[in-house]
Amino acid sequence: MSKVIQKKNHWITKVTECAMIRDARGDLNVELRGGAENGEFPYIGEVREDVLVYKNGQMSEGELLLEVEGLSVSGLPLYDIWTLMKSCKGPLRLKTVRQGRCSNLFESMCTQLLLINYYMKDWEMLGW
Repeated sequence: MSKVIQKKNHWITKVTECAMIRDARGDLNVELRGGAENGEFPYIGEVREDVLVYKNGQMSEGELLLEVEGLSVSGLPLYDIWTLMKSCKGPLRLKTVRQGRCSNLFESMCTQLLLINYYMKDWEMLGW
């Protein structure tokens, strides 16, 4: 008798994109946390939904930040990510993914390795 194998959803299918518009003062009204200087992937902190304006999509607190305007931000310190975000004109496009729940340390390490592998193509293009 053969076993039925359940297909698990890969995290890459859960990547979302949103475009945000700055407020009248030029602020994005989103907090970033983590970053390479803290040994973490960058992730979305507090989102001020009352003043944040989306052109399309949406994001929420705790999501991992993968790209800003199509550029990978994995491995960058927060000050570099903020510099990139401030230099962009018009609606700011971000790619994020909701962090999964880990039942043990092994799953957590596997998730981080998958994210690193996802961005290896960008690092290889830069000659790293």
